[in-house]
Amino acid sequence: MSNTDTSFEPKSVNDYFVGITQNPHPSANQKGVSGNEDPVRKYVVEQAKMIPGVEVVFYKEAATEPGERVIVLRRPGSGEYAQKKPVILQAHLDMVYNPVDMQFPLNIITNEAYKDGKWIKAKDQTGRDSTLGADDGIGVATALAILKDESLKDLPIECLFTVQEETDMGGAQNCDLNNLEGETLLNLDAEDLKVIIYGSAGGAETDYTSAITRFDLPAGYTSIKAYISGLRGGHSGVDINKGHLNAIKALNQVLTRLNKRINNLDVTGSISSYDMYLYDFERTDIIKANAIPTGAKAMVAVPKDQADSFITDFKKYCEALKQQYQPIESGFTCDAIEINVDAKPLDDKSTDAILCIISQIPSGVISMIPEVPDVVETSSNLYNVEIKTIIETEIKTDLETKTETKIETQTECVAIASSNRSSNDSALSALSEAQSNIGKIFNFNVITGINSYVSWQPDNASHVFNIAKDVYFEQYNEEMKTTVIHAGLECGTLASRFMAEKQVKLDCVSIGPTIKNPHTGNETLQIESEDGKQTVGQFYDCAREIARRLYE
Repeated sequence: MSNTDTSFEPKSVNDYFVGITQNPHPSANQKGVSGNEDPVRKYVVEQAKMIPGVEVVFYKEAATEPGERVIVLRRPGSGEYAQKKPVILQAHLDMVYNPVDMQFPLNIITNEAYKDGKWIKAKDQTGRDSTLGADDGIGVATALAILKDESLKDLPIECLFTVQEETDMGGAQNCDLNNLEGETLLNLDAEDLKVIIYGSAGGAETDYTSAITRFDLPAGYTSIKAYISGLRGGHSGVDINKGHLNAIKALNQVLTRLNKRINNLDVTGSISSYDMYLYDFERTDIIKANAIPTGAKAMVAVPKDQADSFITDFKKYCEALKQQYQPIESGFTCDAIEINVDAKPLDDKSTDAILCIISQIPSGVISMIPEVPDVVETSSNLYNVEIKTIIETEIKTDLETKTETKIETQTECVAIASSNRSSNDSALSALSEAQSNIGKIFNFNVITGINSYVSWQPDNASHVFNIAKDVYFEQYNEEMKTTVIHAGLECGTLASRFMAEKQVKLDCVSIGPTIKNPHTGNETLQIESEDGKQTVGQFYDCAREIARRLYE
């Protein structure tokens, strides 16, 4: 719970936000997480019904499909604003769970690690560091507070609260746009107080799969578990250019170097190579397409008389890798220990194919925007690798007896996944084509274009964008940074659908308070600047003033 040390202004935003943190609300399809946004959906509707003049336009309590789990609220205009179209305040109800089994209600505490002002983070009911849910609970709280704001009571305002933004944008992709009357949208999902966003990247995922073969390990081998953990991670869009190491790529780099069939490097006094076979390879932190992996582990078989040497060389190579990424990856840890494994290892072809394809799959920044060289244009995040069993069922019918027999076939395979982003559609297509070709080289089946979402193209002539620039200049007495963000925002999806389905050009801009380390257990919201100013209050004032000026 919040206390006097962690509360902030305006009080209405603080109170709504605290209420949100008391209710579970994961994305309905986050891997490894049970539940969905329903508890917070119920909370939001209950709060909205207590605000005079607010109508609950759309809310289905028992809905299961993402398009029907959105919430639409409306407060009609009055007086001279009675016939005006409302401005749409938009935020998403879901949050990333980290850890995946985090327990509510959350406890809001001061983050003492930050000295430039006051920051808050969360611990769950078990005392573990957890995501705070400021992404995007603070946006939802702000929209509710604006609806409640007496100074805006005559202005027509709509709220669109979506679901599953953090996984597949299912709410924005599938909601009924006929429930909305507005044609101007203020997205409250940005994460830097002094940045105005007026464009975002599109994206899609690529999956690689291949059947694997295991074999009977000869006598004289032992098994070793090797892992890398504690990496910085971060958002695979906005943090992709910050030099954060990808744990899957890092572990793969070490194992590839130690594989004798690939390298055959035996240098006296240096790191050797080994007759090594994989049992398993997996990501160990939360598997999310939009999060850079912070941990990975593998189980391997090596000759027993070389086990100590392998462990030593693994640690030596990891230490060298760690030094390359200092001071960014100060939390880098690694280890390798002998274990007992009750399974057969992958054969040489399967082992080497996995290591080689991961080495070749691009991950990180691909290109920058030529006209804006400090902004990433195209990137990819290799976010998952796992060995799993696929069960296929076939029904065969005996034509004479008319009886049916169900035949199940189990195939063990390796599955690898990448998440791609680009503000250039041609560059995104070219990246997908390159990934497909890499897969073919190693006889992997490749599917591109999964969970795709469209880019939001910047418009310097945008009315709401130019109002936002004026408002921010007056708030801070300086020109604000305006940018196209290398991440997916729901503005792109909604703008594309407005044009296709309503033949309306949706005018959008995105703003928000400062949030650091979203999607991690150290997610942190700034509530006060170093000079004592209430930063959430500054964000709220800007959002409220933008809404007001749209009606001048």
